[in-house]
Amino acid sequence: MLNNYKGGDEVKAGFYYSAKRWTIELVEKKGGVLSGAPDEKYTRLPVAVMLVVAPLLGATFVIFLPLIGFLMLGVFGWRQMTGRPPDHTEQVKKAA
Repeated sequence: MLNNYKGGDEVKAGFYYSAKRWTIELVEKKGGVLSGAPDEKYTRLPVAVMLVVAPLLGATFVIFLPLIGFLMLGVFGWRQMTGRPPDHTEQVKKAA
């Protein structure tokens, strides 16, 4: 059901998922060549799977992106009110 391909392979039309880059590449009707290095693996996804997965991914993005923004704003506001510095000071010391 799911076929595996490598970057640079010539493939027929369809949806191809790259786990390395977390992207879905669309190959048009006439077919084409998958982008990426030969060590990059692609999985061909059936259209039926895409009809279910694509709306779920979109809904997840729409729901969680604002929540992440509000969470970051809340943490920033809490740190400003309590006078606590950001936690990245240790990382800066290690990098220097």
